Amino acid sequence: MKPINIPGLALLALLAACAQRGGELAESPSPSLTETSWSLKALQGDPVDLSGAMREPQLVLQSDGRAVGSGGCNRFSGAFTLQDAHLKFGPLAATRMACPDMQIEDRLFALLDQVAGWRIEGGRLSLLDASGSVLAEWLPGVPK
Repeated sequence: MKPINIPGLALLALLAACAQRGGELAESPSPSLTETSWSLKALQGDPVDLSGAMREPQLVLQSDGRAVGSGGCNRFSGAFTLQDAHLKFGPLAATRMACPDMQIEDRLFALLDQVAGWRIEGGRLSLLDASGSVLAEWLPGVPK
């Protein structure tokens, strides 16, 4: 058999076709709840507006049971407990710098106290309250 020379774009198209299953693209594996840097995208369904001087809020649940991150202005850390689909944050400590707009951060910190569960669907992490309502939505991201 002779080797086949496939031009770059044709090779990409062939690889994409091979990744399809039943007419849909194969899903990439879901990110892990722990040891993933999560970037905040929505609070109770409201998209997070990062206009102004605010940095992107981040959350990392470390495998040692520590939660670390940023509310967009202040860094926070503390403990969390995880059992199956149940998630609870322990007391979280945060720096207390004053920033021009603290609304998202203040709201995020208040909502973290209400977290009772979690789920990952389509690569998106949802933190849930005790009734299953979505409090905060996160996507895997890179800390900034």
